[in-house]
Amino acid sequence: MPEWLGHLLLAGLPKGGETSKGRIKMILALLHLSDIHFATGGISKILGRAPQIAAALQSAHPLIDQCLVVVSGDVAFSGTKEQYEIASSFLCQLKDEVSKHYTVLPVVCVPGNHDCDFRAASDLRTIVLDSIGPKIDEVEAKGKTLRELMTVQANFFAFDSSLSGISESKEPWIVRVDKFSVSGSEIEIIRLNTAFVSRLDEKQGSLVFPTQIAAEVLEPHSDSTLVLTAFHHPYAWLENSNAHKFKRLIEARTDIVLTGHEHVEGAFTKDVITGERLEYVEGAVLETSGCQESGFNVVLCDLQKKAQKIIQFKWNSDRYAAIADREWKPFLRNDLLHRRFDNNREFLNQLKEIGMGFTHPRREKLYLEDVFVVVLPANLDSQGLIF
Repeated sequence: MPEWLGHLLLAGLPKGGETSKGRIKMILALLHLSDIHFATGGISKILGRAPQIAAALQSAHPLIDQCLVVVSGDVAFSGTKEQYEIASSFLCQLKDEVSKHYTVLPVVCVPGNHDCDFRAASDLRTIVLDSIGPKIDEVEAKGKTLRELMTVQANFFAFDSSLSGISESKEPWIVRVDKFSVSGSEIEIIRLNTAFVSRLDEKQGSLVFPTQIAAEVLEPHSDSTLVLTAFHHPYAWLENSNAHKFKRLIEARTDIVLTGHEHVEGAFTKDVITGERLEYVEGAVLETSGCQESGFNVVLCDLQKKAQKIIQFKWNSDRYAAIADREWKPFLRNDLLHRRFDNNREFLNQLKEIGMGFTHPRREKLYLEDVFVVVLPANLDSQGLIF
């Protein structure tokens, strides 16, 4: 049977993939939204497009089973409580539309620079911002410095807590890790707050991030089937030396990175010789003042077949249409996430040394595995003796 025909036949299955013969393993869809900029007093076109977004998601693949909505920053325009009430209403409507067809996991968001209510900023925050750059590695996770810098994000954290339902706590965070079960597999999502040092006149290369705090929270290895990381600002918006440390931290601990801020969608794979292998997905702008463009990404992860693909959607007249649809490719896993200990080549050879001057006419060098034979006893008596 052709693959396309199989998809058509399965498209009519009930939600969740249940059949009379049992559950069919299906696909996790990551609905990646970014830069929505909900404001009050204006006319928002995106507020009425939840059904169209859900319809586009449906068109992505007939075997989607579960959906995780990730918003990579700039949910609001200026971080006010009223703007988050609008955002919450829209995202709840979107979740309802998507849940008509799939199981929807909690909506997760990260803050962007527009998610800061700078009216709440004190003169102390300005003083701290002016001096924190060289001292970012000295900042304490529970200290007063971070708490002061995140005062402008209080409305975001209240919104995030009520929307996701993961935790009732409205406490601000620099790094947060949540895990979800998807068809028997564990999905881990890392959220990083790169906007806690944002200003109204934000300049590229001016931000910093306390990598030492994140390193204490994030495990160097993971047994999760998939590890996602979401943050708003791409690396170029961080100070150069801090950006390198931040990038090394991220690339050693994730499979897929979701970002926003620059209003230009994109996706690329990075494969580093030292073992890091991950996918970068850059978010399109969903809505912004004075711009007619609107788009988002869908990342499909087939956790059973170990394959993935990325589809980019753009608004076209009265619907969201796919403008880029990459072919399925093998599921990329970051090798560093699963290494528990790494031996370099020199030390590995030293471990395999025989320690004696044995030679062989057909081998230039002999190792322990060449001369050692494991004895597997067939029978043992009650005293553990071979007979």
